[in-house]
Amino acid sequence: VAVALSKWLKDADLPEPPLPPPELVDVAFHLTWEWAAAYPEAADRAAPVVTSHFPAAGAQVPPGRLNLVWVFSEPLAPTSLDPQKLRVLGERSGLIPGVASYDASRWWVVWESQMPVSGEKVHATLDADAVEDASGNELERAVSFSFWVR
Repeated sequence: VAVALSKWLKDADLPEPPLPPPELVDVAFHLTWEWAAAYPEAADRAAPVVTSHFPAAGAQVPPGRLNLVWVFSEPLAPTSLDPQKLRVLGERSGLIPGVASYDASRWWVVWESQMPVSGEKVHATLDADAVEDASGNELERAVSFSFWVR
């Protein structure tokens, strides 16, 4: 309905609504900050969400050193990543050693293997308490996926 209404309004050649005056935007910004300070119990309580990961579940990737990525719905606290709570397990090779980091500019947790991997199914798990958002919220549950290294 919204798409049809939007198209109909564009076809009607109506003028664009004016932008709000800058003073109104400034007032709204300051009121928001004052409200947040006055009511700290209304702070962000929503858990961050993994919106996607690489590789995709069930994907086939070429052999070599692995690079895994978990993409988040919001920024994380930069120092909250606990690399011990991120595990990458090969079905033949067992626990695969690697280095985990947080890319704050993209909201990504990145893991890079320290050894080449080939010819096996790999399972990757990011525990629920491995990261926190800026308000201290952890993931609601662990995020796991599996893929093949050919």
